Amino acid sequence: MKGEDKMAEMMLDESRQYAQYFNLLQGGVCMIAADGSERIVFASRQMALLFECEDEEEFLKNYPCYQYLMDGRDYKPLQEYGNLHPEHFSVNFHYQTKKGHFREAEGTGALRNTAFGKAYVLQIFSSEQISNDRKVDGITELPG
Repeated sequence: MKGEDKMAEMMLDESRQYAQYFNLLQGGVCMIAADGSERIVFASRQMALLFECEDEEEFLKNYPCYQYLMDGRDYKPLQEYGNLHPEHFSVNFHYQTKKGHFREAEGTGALRNTAFGKAYVLQIFSSEQISNDRKVDGITELPG
């Protein structure tokens, strides 16, 4: 097996491991290379669903880098977030799904060392998800 093939196989194994855990979360998770390219190197199944993609592969094909996730007016380079608070920052942006629906997203991020190298790890929720979580049940007046 060539060196490049072996490296690609290792990266695929890492993606599978991440997916095993991140797919348990309600919010979408993605990892974005911190090398200046802002290339998305990993996306969870829920991230794909937020953007109305069939699966992670379709998501990565349609949204290969961070800037493509959002309306251009909302774009701010991740390096600006990472320089201020690399351990924890929040993001908020408007986006259009693959099927053409317009939505708003909120989430948190952090700059971390990952199997893909240094990357921004984001957990994203649609504002609709957050709003539904904040609704009270009408009986106990508790959220959810």
